[in-house]
Amino acid sequence: PARGALGLCPLCQCTGVIHDTEEAALPPVIASEIIGDFPAWTQNDGICPQCVDLYRGRTLSRDAAGALPGG
Repeated sequence: PARGALGLCPLCQCTGVIHDTEEAALPPVIASEIIGDFPAWTQNDGICPQCVDLYRGRTLSRDAAGALPGG
């Protein structure tokens, strides 16, 4: 889909604005997290902002938990 086009997110299948990540690549750690759950996904498929936020939060939470004593 074109940048900012309405469509279905290839991950969550919700209708919304789908961002073309080809031009604004996701950080490798976030892309890796997504591919871990959706092996066929590529950045060219695009992604909705909610899924980007979900995977960004997931990586931040994992990093924070690792920084705790005993983590």
